[in-house]
Amino acid sequence: MLYPQRITIRPASPEDADLIALVLAMALGGDESHPFFEIFAGLARRDDTQYSYRNALVALVDGVRAGAIVGYDGARLHELRAPMEEILRKMHGDDFVLEEETSAGEFYLDSVAVLPQFKGLGVGRMLIGRMSERAFAEGFDRVGLIVDFDNTKAEALYSAMGFRRVNPTTFLGHRMWHMQYERDIPLVVGGYGENIYRALFNNHTGEFSVIGKASAPNASHIVARGDNIYTFSESGVDSKIYSFKEGVRKEILCSGDDPCFITLSPDDKHILTADYSGGSVSLYPISDGEVGDRVQKLKFEGSGPVARRQLSPHIHQVRFLPRMADIQGSWILAPDLGSDKVRMIKYIAPSEGGPVLTHSGDIPFPAGSGPRHIEFDSERGMMYCLSELSGELFVFRIKSADGVPVFELAQTVLADEFHSGGSADIHLHPSGRYLYTSHRLKNDGLAVFRVCDDGTIRKSGYVHTKDHPRSFLITPDGRHILVASKNDFSIEVFLVDGDGMPVPTGRISSLSPDAPTAIAICK
Repeated sequence: MLYPQRITIRPASPEDADLIALVLAMALGGDESHPFFEIFAGLARRDDTQYSYRNALVALVDGVRAGAIVGYDGARLHELRAPMEEILRKMHGDDFVLEEETSAGEFYLDSVAVLPQFKGLGVGRMLIGRMSERAFAEGFDRVGLIVDFDNTKAEALYSAMGFRRVNPTTFLGHRMWHMQYERDIPLVVGGYGENIYRALFNNHTGEFSVIGKASAPNASHIVARGDNIYTFSESGVDSKIYSFKEGVRKEILCSGDDPCFITLSPDDKHILTADYSGGSVSLYPISDGEVGDRVQKLKFEGSGPVARRQLSPHIHQVRFLPRMADIQGSWILAPDLGSDKVRMIKYIAPSEGGPVLTHSGDIPFPAGSGPRHIEFDSERGMMYCLSELSGELFVFRIKSADGVPVFELAQTVLADEFHSGGSADIHLHPSGRYLYTSHRLKNDGLAVFRVCDDGTIRKSGYVHTKDHPRSFLITPDGRHILVASKNDFSIEVFLVDGDGMPVPTGRISSLSPDAPTAIAICK
């Protein structure tokens, strides 16, 4: 059981030419034996090449060099590439031509690699994040890279960090995706009140800017796909499901179920809601960005010992289990605060009119704990569940039994030491090194946990926030945390330091009289 090592990033020097050369060779699928290794090293020592140490950052783990990244202004591609092209023409003739990797208007991440013994620590993410930060500081609006069509693992990493496909391209005879990451992250914000908001978050300056709003009463949770927004009105008998397409709202009545969480299915064919008052999970079809009438509702039974809070089932979240080895099909986990269970639901893509959702078992929790929100670590095969009423954090190992997920309790940690009964949200840092939970009613703030190599955790700190932190968002690069503080009517911005601690930036944006409770990225 090892705790995260100390990772630092520094500018490269001429003495790092061997590491830069190795990184370039690794990016081409090789190592020190690559025929271009010495050429790369020579170019890295110079000031005027694309692979120059001046264009590189080096990562260190506990003081030992662990990886590097090379990046530069896309507008200078031909100028910086000239020395390499001269070498290639001498080797292959004057007719040899390299394809365009980048162009003016973006800061280009040429190559990044982490030495094998340091993989799995989040080093690559930190290198990409720090180089992107350098680009934004120099005035660039976007950062770009290319990734091989067949390198789905790398593309998944880049996508998780906020990079999006721009167009297909070709380099060195390989079909590649050109991907970009924008400095300004598009967001949507929901909450209690009359409106939802569109906003931009500048991931360099930490500035949060509202750019528009639309009417959607009591939209306490929200998701978006590009310009399409899905939310609901948590309003008792007047509860509705909303979809926004090109700014136009469509609504579906869902009676008194009081939806409190919404998610999109992986195939983007449905939205699912966790219905707090209804004690149910509901399924709605999506067609061309618009929601249709409910096609299925799974209603649960049960109760718990806490008066007023557990008289009946209260489904508080719906999350799809990430794809994991040996687990077959698509699975949904739905914490039931009222019955002290996490409901397991099988999701089957629509075919021949059969049910899409099937209740397939429960994960029991201690009486009176009130499980509320869950988070997954697919790399380590873990699930973390935060209980609202007892303020505990339950750590599970996910295994497979004949293709069906099985959850084995590995650890229970007290997250809310004030026993306030108001634990709320939970998120894993993109590096996988830190876990955060939010807590309300007393000592409002974020609890911080370090994640061990085996997926277990230990508490490492606590940071106070504004009043009633209902939910929070970690930016894809892990640099910032945005906290929606309901009773302060505000979004508060924190900067994550090298030890995973959220540091207040002093940037607080009021949405009064609306009370924000959910922040989502427009993916």
